[in-house]
Amino acid sequence: MVDAEFVTPLGTLAILETYVQYDVPVVFLGESIAGHRYIVFWADTDSTPNGGNVWVLLPVSRERLSAIRTGEFSLLQAVQQAEDGWVWSLAMPLDGSPGRLARRAPAELPANYLPDTQFRLSLEDDRLPTLDEDLVTLARQRGREVVCVNLETPYRWHKVETSRLGLILMNTQSLTTALGAGPEASRGPYPKEVLDASMFYVSRLVAGSMSVVLESVQTVDLEGSTPTSRFVEALMDLLQSQGDELARRLRDAGGRATSRYRSLLQTLRDGHLGLTVKWGSPKPQQRSVQLDAQAVDGILEFLSQVLPRLVDRLVLHGVLTGFDSQRLRFSFKSDSGDRYHGEYHPQFPDPDVRIRLRDGLHCTATIDEAVEINAATGAEQVEHFLVDVVPDTATTSNE
Repeated sequence: MVDAEFVTPLGTLAILETYVQYDVPVVFLGESIAGHRYIVFWADTDSTPNGGNVWVLLPVSRERLSAIRTGEFSLLQAVQQAEDGWVWSLAMPLDGSPGRLARRAPAELPANYLPDTQFRLSLEDDRLPTLDEDLVTLARQRGREVVCVNLETPYRWHKVETSRLGLILMNTQSLTTALGAGPEASRGPYPKEVLDASMFYVSRLVAGSMSVVLESVQTVDLEGSTPTSRFVEALMDLLQSQGDELARRLRDAGGRATSRYRSLLQTLRDGHLGLTVKWGSPKPQQRSVQLDAQAVDGILEFLSQVLPRLVDRLVLHGVLTGFDSQRLRFSFKSDSGDRYHGEYHPQFPDPDVRIRLRDGLHCTATIDEAVEINAATGAEQVEHFLVDVVPDTATTSNE
């Protein structure tokens, strides 16, 4: 759409987009009849007797225009790094006489001709179409849960490091699985039915944005439901929670889910990113949650105060398979076959109590399990600390 025209010695430029206007456009995108595009901006008043205004015309390619519109390049950067190595300066007299056009290297421009260092646009990238389907309609058409994960990048330039995007998607998937599995699946491999029900795959990348559309592996049953819906609902509930409700949900979800949530937020903060998650369900149901970069910072600060270190306290029956009172380490095998290795907890009973313990002792052990997520790889790191041991009554009486 043409807003107006700008007549120059180069020919008449159609004004396609106006970015700043004071009675007339002062920063705009112009296009010649031949299809050449320029970012045009007012630079100064003309000091010659005829007076007038001085304009700068910056030739731009399609890719450079996109970088300027989305804020990846400030206008000053774009001028200083002009693609052709030069710009046009145009003195336009007020009396209507022909303007004076000069081709100049950016370094030749007077300092007062240059844009302000802080001037930067922040517009959507319109090079390619965006996702315009209603997610519920798409979910019903696909017969699957549909989740759109959108990253809000600085100045909307739609670029994220490959490793960071991978960690965000991995943590989102792992968090969804952990929330649906619940605290009873706090360690070890998830049951196959949990993995199958919670799994998503990437179905499309949304052009012109940093959005990824995920679809559940599981499809609808005869009643129009999927086993994945409860997992996504738990994720949306958590993302929407704040304050005491958030702390309660995380404590109920267990250490695995909380570590994944914290890791997701940390990855977003390190990249100065915001997050919007939209969910469309074939049920039908739809929800949307947005966390901007400031909200991410606030939640992480809250978690550092409320949940400074994530620990699940486990009370398990089994056998003490290893006990080293010199090195302060232990090994334990629960009745369910899970194995735990680690160190004494600082609260572990006095030495008199420890003397009665031995390898092979049947007992009830209280073990703290601390879960951390490796920020670089997303891998879980689990540590165990032995808090207390209560020997079985029968075992104690036989000694």
